[in-house]
Amino acid sequence: MRYALALISAVAGLWPSANLSLAAAPTRVLMLHPYDQTLPASIRAGDAVRAGLTKRYGETLEIYSEYLELNRFSSEEHRRITANYLTEKFASKRISLAVALGPAALKFALSHRQSFGSETPIVFCCAKPSMIAPLDTSTNVYGVLSDYNVRGTIALAMRLQPNARQLYIISGVSEMDRQFEAEARRSIDEFNSQLAIEYLSGVSRGDLLSKVSTVPRNSIVLVLTYLMDNAGRQIIPREMVASIAEAASAPTYGIFDTFIGAGIVGGHMDTFHSAGAAAAELAIQVLEGSVPADGRIRTLAAGSVLVDARQLDRWNLPRLSLPRDTVVKFESPTIWETHRKAVIAAIAAFSATFLALAVLLAQVRRRVRAEGHLRDSDERLNFAAASGGIGLWQYDALAGKLWTSEHCRAIFGLPKELPLTTETLLRRVHPKDRGIAAASIRAATYGPHAKTLLEFRIVRPDGQIRSIQGTGRSTLDAKGDPVRVSGVFRDLTAYRAAQNEARELSRRILSIQDEERQRIAQELHDSTAQHLTAINLNLMALSSICRSVPQGGPLFAEIQQSLVAAMNELRTFTYLLYPQELAQRGLLEALDGYINGFSQRTGLITSLRVTDELDDLPQCLQQSLLRIVQESLANVHRHASASRVTIKLQRRANRVHLLIADDGIGLRDAASMPPTDEAILKLGIGIPGMTARARQLGGKLDVRSRTRGTLVHASLPIALHPTASTAPSVSKSETGSGNGLPAASIPARRLWTARRKANARSDLVHEPLHLM
Repeated sequence: MRYALALISAVAGLWPSANLSLAAAPTRVLMLHPYDQTLPASIRAGDAVRAGLTKRYGETLEIYSEYLELNRFSSEEHRRITANYLTEKFASKRISLAVALGPAALKFALSHRQSFGSETPIVFCCAKPSMIAPLDTSTNVYGVLSDYNVRGTIALAMRLQPNARQLYIISGVSEMDRQFEAEARRSIDEFNSQLAIEYLSGVSRGDLLSKVSTVPRNSIVLVLTYLMDNAGRQIIPREMVASIAEAASAPTYGIFDTFIGAGIVGGHMDTFHSAGAAAAELAIQVLEGSVPADGRIRTLAAGSVLVDARQLDRWNLPRLSLPRDTVVKFESPTIWETHRKAVIAAIAAFSATFLALAVLLAQVRRRVRAEGHLRDSDERLNFAAASGGIGLWQYDALAGKLWTSEHCRAIFGLPKELPLTTETLLRRVHPKDRGIAAASIRAATYGPHAKTLLEFRIVRPDGQIRSIQGTGRSTLDAKGDPVRVSGVFRDLTAYRAAQNEARELSRRILSIQDEERQRIAQELHDSTAQHLTAINLNLMALSSICRSVPQGGPLFAEIQQSLVAAMNELRTFTYLLYPQELAQRGLLEALDGYINGFSQRTGLITSLRVTDELDDLPQCLQQSLLRIVQESLANVHRHASASRVTIKLQRRANRVHLLIADDGIGLRDAASMPPTDEAILKLGIGIPGMTARARQLGGKLDVRSRTRGTLVHASLPIALHPTASTAPSVSKSETGSGNGLPAASIPARRLWTARRKANARSDLVHEPLHLM
């Protein structure tokens, strides 16, 4: 009992600290720099990693930076001591992620993972593929590979120095120096026939500077890495590059962006900042467990050409020979940048003088031509407005004066001698529209609205009623009060008549089409189908007569099978042309039968969701809904490459909503196409036909397409006085689906069941109007 109490007390004492640790949950990142602070490469990459992680994790981030100094202490004993130091240092802290900045740091991290956690993931950067090839990176190791492009840098040098004949490649003798030199030897074989290549590896500082100071002017000097000379002395690469570039008698190039500004002309290189930023992005994915399967080790985007403008000028190298995407640094400031104020003052003084002279010279001519231009402009404006059937008007709110063009008077039937006032125009407006027209004028003149649009009717002196569209725009003063109202009147009578005629023509075309379909379906059913049935019966009789012929049985069976298939196809075509169930059993049974047959013919999985109160709709509305469903499903089958189609038909208040959605490839043009008549016509024949049916009944049809799937939404009003009523519903035959096809079931194909019929109203009436 005593031990139990002690255990409970210990657990109770630890509970607050446990809660505190869970609340903090810091993200600890160990950043391993391979060398010391004198080498800017890992410093730049590390700063980019730190910036990316800090932006993501903020105050919960803890970064520990360790400088391994593997350039100064390269023995295994130093590595062991450093690993033990890290083990003791982070014994009480759980490291979430280790970042190795370079291949040397990665090699150390892989060899001594137990120092910061054997299961801790490692992210590396700033390494070539050949440098990590010998390392085991298969277990919880992620990285970003860089391309230190020796070949590209030499190609840049030859573009700038096309007469170069000698190439001097300088490097140190450390392990990394030798790796870069070996990589360079393998990658520049193509230049052996153009350049005499000499390698200066590990040469002491004095001898190296003496050598490069005597090379020919048409030579190329390329510095790789220089961490150690032959005497074992540690070298700071940037300082060595600066000394070489200053002493060399030929242009010097490099493959690291840390050398830019130290005297080299430039090179084709990745920046250490971009490598660090890419490593930070990868580190965040590792910490959050979102690394793609094929993105564990990725390659940094192709580097660019960086050059120093000062070195281009020093060696008189042609800038026109640089690649198009070259990044030029340290450009000399232009005169505009150094003496901007003086340049602006000089330009302003010259411009003022020139402008004054120009104004004085042009003023005389302008005065002479002003009146003539004004008369010509008025004539052109009036002619253009009259040609477009537009009447111009302007009302001066301060003076209370109204001006109109001649064509505006003609639109309203006003004689030229009649004085113009707003009351004169309002008297021409139809009495039923006069109130809203007067209110619109007051709103445009005294209200807060700067622009108004109004459509109204006028009664001309001859009694003719015409439709007019008026547009007004107010000009406001500094206080926001209207001082002037300008606008146009457009006669829309012919346009509205054309709209009505087009709408009536569309209705008649669709009606004729439906009647023709019904007639063809009736002819096929009453005539052709009967002939086929008679042929089948005669064939059966002939088969019984010719039983004695041995070869006749299979032949008659084959003919009869083909005849039965033709009869089934004829029944299907007859149903598609005009489904009899729509007139005999109602919309729901017709939809169910058609969708059942469509599923069996195409193999598509379909879902039908409807409400029960739809069979009392007008016959024309039912027929249009069925035709829209037929056309939509046909489009899905022909073009969508879909596997599933969902159909929802719902009645809300005085409208019927039909939604058809599929999971296919979508319409490429519909997603970005405006819902205009011209845009709809570009989608083919089916969609314009469905749109015309919807508009004929006063509704609308929207087609929305995404990268995956298309949604057709038809919203149709229900007429208050139906033109036709449907017949009582008749149940389907147990052996068919109403379209001449066998009622074979497709698993999970439809939601049309007895339970759905019973619960349709409660499940669907208040359901949101969407499918997916």
